[in-house]
Amino acid sequence: MAATLNTIPSVDFAIKAGGNPVGFATGGTLTVNRANDEAHHDESANWMQRTSGVSSWSVSGDGLLDAAGGDIVTGHAPGSILTVSVGGDDVKGLTEAGVSLSLNVAEVVNAFTGMTRALDPAARSCEVTLSFDYYDPAAVGSDAYATILDYLLGVTSAPLAVVLDVAGLSLSFDAVPTTSAITKSAGEILKAGVTLTASGPVTNNSAGLGAGASGLLAAYFGAERSAALAVLVGTGVADNTEFAGSAFPSSIGITIPFAGQATTSVTLEGSGPLVRQATPAA
Repeated sequence: MAATLNTIPSVDFAIKAGGNPVGFATGGTLTVNRANDEAHHDESANWMQRTSGVSSWSVSGDGLLDAAGGDIVTGHAPGSILTVSVGGDDVKGLTEAGVSLSLNVAEVVNAFTGMTRALDPAARSCEVTLSFDYYDPAAVGSDAYATILDYLLGVTSAPLAVVLDVAGLSLSFDAVPTTSAITKSAGEILKAGVTLTASGPVTNNSAGLGAGASGLLAAYFGAERSAALAVLVGTGVADNTEFAGSAFPSSIGITIPFAGQATTSVTLEGSGPLVRQATPAA
């Protein structure tokens, strides 16, 4: 049966990794490009001509982070409270953590790969931003913040061991603090924030996330050609068009508020062709 000529509601747009939705989608964009190379010569009668160039595509999306079993991840779920430890001590008064994972990719277009670009993964980086209520760093229980300030003030110089855990998401790495801010607003308690940048490898200890989110992280941390995601974008309705291809996650953002829902955003850069297929993949 042919697809019906109807408009498509947003609920029928999904981004999947290996056939599994990446979180509970709240938005997304599929972008397809074909470069046009300019040619102007004496026989063109002063009109610019175009020749076909490199093809590329990308997918960006956002959604709610899901745990195995279909639960929405929050920072305050019983048994999976958001915690971030620095040097073995938990950050006191934590209100939100943000994780930013980036993967640099190099475009490969040659006589072997063809004009549909392939990608080679390169350097990865990780940055974590923390927001928390200010407690005096000299007070008992504020050792993590004191350790961060000691680094920024030049008292210590060794990278700090950081572990982030919440509802199946678990990352550990050595980090160097880059920023600390203490903020005062009239009538409010003091707030503090820090930025920690990974120095060296990040270890993904996550277990218990949804299959799509797990596949997304596996592709990022694998960062090899064979680890490219099989992306499926479409309606999930029989006989309606879907788009499929392999892509690398060039950026993954995860925000986990203690008193709210964890959200994720991702940008996937296509490596190789994007295929328009008539029926949904199994």
